[in-house]
Amino acid sequence: MSLRIKISVIMSALVVLVLLLFGGIQYYSQSRIIYKQERLRHATIAESLAQVAEETLLSGDDFSLISYTYKLKRDTTLTAAYVFDGEKYLSNTDKNLVRIKVEAPQEFGAPDDEVISKEITVSGNKYLVRTIFSKKAAMAEIKGALDRIFTEILKVSLLVFLAGLAAAYFVALSVASPVLKLSNAAREVGKGDFTVQLKTSSSSKPGDEMEALKREFNSMVAKLRQLDEMKSNFLASVTHELKSPLSAVESYADLLCGEFIRAHGAADAATKLALDKWMEDVAYMRLNTKRLFDFINNLLDTAKMEHGAFEVKKARVDIMELIAQTIRIFALKAKKSEVELSMERPPIAPGPLLADGERIKQVISNLISNALKYTLSGGKIVVSAETVSGLGLMSFRKNVPISGADSNYTLVCVADTGAGIPAADLDRVFGKFEQVSTSGYPVKGAKGVGLGLYIAKSIVDAHGGSIWAESTEGQGSRFYFALPAD
Repeated sequence: MSLRIKISVIMSALVVLVLLLFGGIQYYSQSRIIYKQERLRHATIAESLAQVAEETLLSGDDFSLISYTYKLKRDTTLTAAYVFDGEKYLSNTDKNLVRIKVEAPQEFGAPDDEVISKEITVSGNKYLVRTIFSKKAAMAEIKGALDRIFTEILKVSLLVFLAGLAAAYFVALSVASPVLKLSNAAREVGKGDFTVQLKTSSSSKPGDEMEALKREFNSMVAKLRQLDEMKSNFLASVTHELKSPLSAVESYADLLCGEFIRAHGAADAATKLALDKWMEDVAYMRLNTKRLFDFINNLLDTAKMEHGAFEVKKARVDIMELIAQTIRIFALKAKKSEVELSMERPPIAPGPLLADGERIKQVISNLISNALKYTLSGGKIVVSAETVSGLGLMSFRKNVPISGADSNYTLVCVADTGAGIPAADLDRVFGKFEQVSTSGYPVKGAKGVGLGLYIAKSIVDAHGGSIWAESTEGQGSRFYFALPAD
């Protein structure tokens, strides 16, 4: 789950919690108020009836008292109301009981109904004023009022929740966005790009932790860039200085080999055996000298690429001829490894390319060399090339940068039946000094230091092309590179 979603969920949960707490408090307080208002209303009705009874009894207006008491029936919670003089009802919500003599007041309503009684004295006579309110009806009215309040609280809460959700998203976005940028920048630095810089605000306050983190990150990247430049300069200097003594070693090895060959013809049998042994040693020395030269040249190429001094000299070249030349270079090695190395010719040969032929051969050589290292005896390596359109190229790999769907590209593929590459390593095989794990597969020859594919990618990039790999671990790999066709 992304940081933005986490913050949004947390803030939304807090909004819901606050709404539940506020809604609960509001509902409880409103329910208490309604209960109090209902009791106050009942007490007011009872008090009003007592006052009317006093006034009408003093004035002798019995009809007004009867009429007022009967009108109290309009209150849906009122079960009964009456004024009793000890012998008869002077007024009653039930007109049929008015002025009928009874020994005692009749019990109205349910046992748990609310009864409010008050005695009044008028002209020395005592009167009982009583009102009975239905608890069931009162609770129904209270429930209806509370339901309306709950509905209003729910509506307001929903609106507040939606507003809070939007606010939470924007707050999460504002918090997560710089963190996401920092994460992406750190990922690019991890890939070796030390030019990454995060924008900082000059008007930020001292307590702004995010701005402080950005500045520290930029400072860290600057120091890493400085260290990387120092390392590159050191490697370039060291490798350049190594070429001179290594050239001397190679020259003396060539000289010794020539002397041994000349001496071999005039030597006796014992000396010839010794000379043969010495020539084998010199050949081994020359082989390792070549390996050192290749390694030094790779380091120098890498240093040039990092300093932007790497150049390609483009001319019209035949890609099929470049593939054939490279295969001839590796034919003997493939035969000794018992690996079938071949070129697959398409029905229609690709047209000429505007490219640096030697550099493209270097790319093909690196790919074939890697394939030979990780392909067991009896395996196959097939190199092919074809012309594809921009749309056709995208069908191979969706994120290949193309100049247009109608543009043509020369697509070269080096396919092998070797160890394959773990899926987790496919995105980093073209990195500098990157090597992938090949557990269970023996590597033939020197494994290298992980510069071949990096250089191959840099060469293809310099031609405005793209390079990528597809693989299934244990079943082989397919390395593609595409170059704009002339």
